[in-house]
Amino acid sequence: MEHHVQVTLVTKFDQYSVSSSPVSLPLSSTSTELENLLRDLLEGGICFSYCG
Repeated sequence: MEHHVQVTLVTKFDQYSVSSSPVSLPLSSTSTELENLLRDLLEGGICFSYCG
C-alpha cells in the first residue's frame, strides 16, 4: 500500500492562484515530480492524477 500526504497550496499573488482543494501526493514523490506538478498548476491549472 502506497502512502500519501495531502497538501494545500497557497499564494498571495493573484497571477499564481491555484485551486484551494488539497492535492494528494505519494510520499515517494521526487523533487522533479513536485516541480512538474507545480509548473503544471501554475501554467494552466492542470492537475492530472494528483488532484482529488
